Amino acid sequence: MGESRVKVTLRYHEFADGRIVISRDALATLNKAHYGVYGHATVELCHWTKSALTGGPICYKVKFYGAPLGGSHTCVEMGPVGMMCSNKCVYCWRPSESFRPIRAWLQ
Repeated sequence: MGESRVKVTLRYHEFADGRIVISRDALATLNKAHYGVYGHATVELCHWTKSALTGGPICYKVKFYGAPLGGSHTCVEMGPVGMMCSNKCVYCWRPSESFRPIRAWLQ
C-alpha cells in the first residue's frame, strides 16, 4: 500500500523541528505591532484594556455586562493557531489578504 503525501503551502508559517511555527518575517511584523506570540499562538491586548489601565476611557462591557474594570485575561484578541483560520470575520485582526478556506490549504 503506497504512502499518501499532502503538499501544504503556508504563507505565514513554516515547519521547524516537526512543528508548525510562525515564520520569522510574520513574527517580526507581529512583534512590531505589539502582539504576543508563543509558538503558533498570537494575542493582542484590547485597545480598551490598555486605555483603562492607563486611566483612560473604559470599554462598554464594563458598564453593560459587568466585565472587570481595566480588562482581564478574558478580554483579548487571541488566535490559538496564529495566522491560520477558516473564517474571515469582518472585525478580525489577522491579515486577510491571503485568506483561503481550510480545504485549499491541503492542496
